[in-house]
Amino acid sequence: LRAKPGYVEALAIKTNDAVKPVIAVSTQDFGYIVRDVFFGAIVSDNWNSNAETIFKNSLIWLLEDIDQDGDGWIFGEDCNDQNAFIYPGADEIPYNSVDEDCDGYDLLDVDEDDYCAEGFMVTNALFQCPLDTSFSGMDCDDTDDTINPLNLDLTLNCINDPPEIVSAPAYISFNEGELVEFEVVATDPEEDPLTYEINHSEFIASDGYYTWQTDYEDSGVHTFTITVSDSALSVNQTIEIEIFDMN
Repeated sequence: LRAKPGYVEALAIKTNDAVKPVIAVSTQDFGYIVRDVFFGAIVSDNWNSNAETIFKNSLIWLLEDIDQDGDGWIFGEDCNDQNAFIYPGADEIPYNSVDEDCDGYDLLDVDEDDYCAEGFMVTNALFQCPLDTSFSGMDCDDTDDTINPLNLDLTLNCINDPPEIVSAPAYISFNEGELVEFEVVATDPEEDPLTYEINHSEFIASDGYYTWQTDYEDSGVHTFTITVSDSALSVNQTIEIEIFDMN
């Protein structure tokens, strides 16, 4: 060893022989401690009680603090030897972006339905949530394995589905001058509040109840479009209203 590297903290060279047994040690910190040992005894005559002591001490120094966080897992097996709460088999805390159990990823699928919790970034889809098709989780309720995008039940599929018109007249008739009245009943799978509209300015729509005060110039067959919306999605239905001429 001709020159002492800058990172070497201790250096000892036996200099009374042409061939020199050498021990050099270094400690480097890359967020965790890395220790290096070089021990040289080129000829057997150099192996004596002093060399044996040096060698033994080198091994002791090399192996000390091999479990630096004291969690029972040595460096190389422990994915974070600076944190005693992180080791293979540790309790995984979901959604915290920390890999406590050293399996390579955070827990994002608590209910084990193969979908990650909605809004969380997926880092390993194959192992975290193999049924997710995006880079972020799609499970709107990660505590219930029946609620996920695969469920055929519209109330449990984590998707905003459009409202459904349950009942509405397709055709009704009135006389001129009469008050046109009819009701539209609609539901929403997610139970979102609904709004009701119709493409006629003289109609009054209130929670699915429609009224139109006709006059003596409204005779004929009128076709209107009813719209029910949950603010994001809507559904339409056509209604035909015939007003009879009473003049």
